[in-house]
Amino acid sequence: LESGKGSAGGDIYFATIIQLVKNKKFPDLSLRLACRTASGTNISAARYTDAPGYFMDLSIGKTKKSRNDTLCSWRPYMMLGFYSYQTNKDDWRQDDALLYGAGMDLTINKMVYSLSSGGYAGYSNNHDRPVVARLGITKVNRNFNYGLMFQHGFVDYPYTSLRFSFTYTIPQKLMLNHVN
Repeated sequence: LESGKGSAGGDIYFATIIQLVKNKKFPDLSLRLACRTASGTNISAARYTDAPGYFMDLSIGKTKKSRNDTLCSWRPYMMLGFYSYQTNKDDWRQDDALLYGAGMDLTINKMVYSLSSGGYAGYSNNHDRPVVARLGITKVNRNFNYGLMFQHGFVDYPYTSLRFSFTYTIPQKLMLNHVN
């Protein structure tokens, strides 16, 4: 039942982020609403739980510019929310959890150094309190960003991963030409 062999299709997540406050005297504030579908396959190999879920959270952060010429900016941020998901247990059909996270980004000469931690705390207290720590570095260019992130899990998440990312940002000038 828990071999983990073979391949599987994953769950699909969809979300929207609503910017409530941006670039004001107060910190930036956004609301995220997200759902997870029960579309995973190869459940018999312990890949997915065939269980839907949803979460919502508020994120707050503020970029501070440095007076020092070598340090461009730093941005502390945090998130607090609610996570609910269906379990695969007959006697405990749903688990609700407090969702949380905090971190700091430090930008020096187009390099972003990130340190963050987060997780959730479910009320069943049965392997539903994972915590992860992340350390990342991103090179910011005009339209292309390259990044490397290391993630290590604690408590109920015994996994470590390394991720390389490549992001292309569509220039706003191109977007405006197609909208008009």
